[in-house]
Amino acid sequence: ETIGNYLPSSSSFFLNLTMLRTLVTFPLRLVQPHPGIRFYIFRRYLRCTKAPLTQRDIAFLYSPSSTRNGHDIGILSGMFLIAFAFAVISPMVTIACLVFFTFSWVFWRYTLMYIYIRKYESGGLMWPFMFRRIMECLVIMSVATAFVFIVKRAYVQAILLLVCAPVIVFRFHNFCYNRYQKGVEALPLSTAKDAPPATVDPRAYIPYPLNKEAFGWHPEWNKVWTGWNLPAGVSG
Repeated sequence: ETIGNYLPSSSSFFLNLTMLRTLVTFPLRLVQPHPGIRFYIFRRYLRCTKAPLTQRDIAFLYSPSSTRNGHDIGILSGMFLIAFAFAVISPMVTIACLVFFTFSWVFWRYTLMYIYIRKYESGGLMWPFMFRRIMECLVIMSVATAFVFIVKRAYVQAILLLVCAPVIVFRFHNFCYNRYQKGVEALPLSTAKDAPPATVDPRAYIPYPLNKEAFGWHPEWNKVWTGWNLPAGVSG
């Protein structure tokens, strides 16, 4: 009953949060200058430092950054959860989330094409990851709506929703897994037989500092994301 009572009253907070991320965060990230440009302004006009820069320093400062998937994918997953959790309780939040995803599509389409670079290749694993999270959000949506039904003394509707909705979502997830993902988890033997032999440079399996003349070394070679000044091992 506590969750059912506080969910409708908290909808205004999530509505403001969604509009903040839509109308403030995306425009600010689009106009945010590159760290190399900011450092050039500090050196050129503010005279913060007069130390000369080497060619390696210049290349490092002006190199493009990668996407920060540990942070950005978490925000998108959270917006999915907010949109589904309030779909029945407060539809205005879901409409605001729809506007958010519209702005998000424009923002990420532009930045992935012209600003960010890929740090690694996942082989298309992001979509199964996001699909599972969306299915979990649908289950949470049914549970949250059932709690509101309990507060409104609609016990029959709450029981039906708690019993039927998770089962339907689970069966749909199993259908999609067996129909799409299971067929691509392993390469068919006929395709492997006709594929040309793969040639990989042996240096790809050696840490860059151990290569001859440190071939391929970069100041952030051991970091998950590039260009965010994060310590090694941090994936957020």
